Amino acid sequence: AGPTPASQAVAPPASSAPSSPASVPKEQSALEKIVERARGEGKVVYWASSPQQDGTMQALEKAFNARFGLDIKIEHVKLDSSTSTSRTIVETAAGRVPGDIFFSSAAQLLQVVEASGVEKTDWVSIFGEKLPGIEKRANTLVTDIRGYGLLLHDTTYCLAYNTKLVRREEVPTRWEGLADPKWKGRFTIDARSFPFPLLVFQPGWSQEKVEQLVRELLKNDPLIVPANRGDEVARGEVSLQIVWVRIARQIKAQGAPVDCVFMEPTPVIPVYLGVSKTAAHPNAARLFLAWLVTEGLPILDEKEFLGGQVTDPATSVGRSVKEAGTQIVAEKSSEDVKTTGTMVRRITEIITQVRKN
Repeated sequence: AGPTPASQAVAPPASSAPSSPASVPKEQSALEKIVERARGEGKVVYWASSPQQDGTMQALEKAFNARFGLDIKIEHVKLDSSTSTSRTIVETAAGRVPGDIFFSSAAQLLQVVEASGVEKTDWVSIFGEKLPGIEKRANTLVTDIRGYGLLLHDTTYCLAYNTKLVRREEVPTRWEGLADPKWKGRFTIDARSFPFPLLVFQPGWSQEKVEQLVRELLKNDPLIVPANRGDEVARGEVSLQIVWVRIARQIKAQGAPVDCVFMEPTPVIPVYLGVSKTAAHPNAARLFLAWLVTEGLPILDEKEFLGGQVTDPATSVGRSVKEAGTQIVAEKSSEDVKTTGTMVRRITEIITQVRKN
C-alpha cells in the first residue's frame, strides 16, 4: 500500500497534540497578584502627618483607585513621625495590629527595623515596570534601610527672608554669615537644634566646629523658638528664619512677603514611609505606597509642595538645589544616624544653657 493521501491522514490523538498558547492560563505577575489581593482588603490605614489637608488625601485616594480599578478607602490618621514609629513598635511588640503605613525619619525607620516591626520588600522588582520612578525612591541615601521603606520627600532646609525687610543680595548664603553683627536679634534658632547637627557631614567640619558655630550664632542674640515654622519671618518679627523649603513656599503661596535662599552647605533630612510587619492590609498598603511616591507625587507637590527629592533634578527641589550649586549634607549610614543623635543632644544642651542664662 502506498502513502496515505493528505486528505485522508489521521490526526494524532488529542492528548499528544501540542497545547495552544491560548489554552495556557497566563501566570499573574507579582504586581497583578498584589492588586487582586488589595481589592479584597479594601482599605489602607495610613499613619502620617502628610498630607496636612483632607482634600489632598481625597484627591490621592481618587487617583489611586482610578489607576488600578479599585475601590480602596484610605483611612488617614494624622500622626507625626515620632508618634507613628513609636506606636508601630509598641503595637507590634504587644501583638496588636498597628497602622498599615508608618511615617519616619531614617533614624526612626532604623528603630522599627531593629524592633522587627517591618520587613524588606523588593520594591523595584515588583513595581518597577509599571511605576519606573520607584527606583529613585527605593535607593535611599541611608543604605542600611534600603528595602524597608520608600522615600516620600526630602526635608530640605533654606534661609527664609522677609522681602519687606531684606533685599535678596543681603541674605547670607553661608551659615557663618548669621554671626555678622548686622543680624543681631534678627533671626531665629530652633530650640530642637536642627538643622545644625547635619553640618557635621560637610567635609572639613567636625563636631567641635559645628558646636562653635552654634555658640557664635547664639552670641548674636537670635530669637529661640520651639520650632521653625516660618511664622516669625512671615509676620516680620525677624528678618531671617531657617525653615524647610516647602514651608517657605507654602507661606509665599499664601501671600506672605517671604522668599528663601539655599545655604552652603544645604542640610537635608529624608522622610520615609514603610509598611508595618503585621499590617492588616499589607497588599493594599504596598500598592498605595508604591504609587504614592511615584505617580502620586505631582498631586502632593501641587497641593502641598511635597515630593521634592534633592538628588532628582526632575523635582522642583532637586532643580532648585542644582541651580543654586550648593553641597548637600545628609546622613548616609546608620553610623551617621548615630552621629546626628549625638549632635542633637550636644547642641540642644548648648541652646538650653543660653536660654537659662
